[in-house]
Amino acid sequence: MATPLKLESRMEGTDTGILMLTGEVDIANREQLREAALRLLAGGAKRLIVDVSGTEYMDSAGLGVLEGLRKRLKGSGGTVAIAGAQAFVKKLFERTGLNQVFPLCEDVAAALKEVGQ
Repeated sequence: MATPLKLESRMEGTDTGILMLTGEVDIANREQLREAALRLLAGGAKRLIVDVSGTEYMDSAGLGVLEGLRKRLKGSGGTVAIAGAQAFVKKLFERTGLNQVFPLCEDVAAALKEVGQ
């Protein structure tokens, strides 16, 4: 049985949004993820940290949302960093080559340094 996705978000400073994901990210809840991230962007976030330390599973739909957010922010000089990826999620980024595109940081503190906060 799938673990429902739980999302929490907050701003760090004036332009860095932190989105914490717990549970599973898949095609069934990708819009929930996208909407939460877009709310942060609408609130002024130009840099986004996605904390996946509590994420047990992610599929290509979740990766697609993250890639779309990255492209959107890159167009305006922003960035997206991934924090706390556990084995399964980290392996997914590596298998798809997205570890070359997204900074994979140990935790949120390291991600904040990565994005220049």
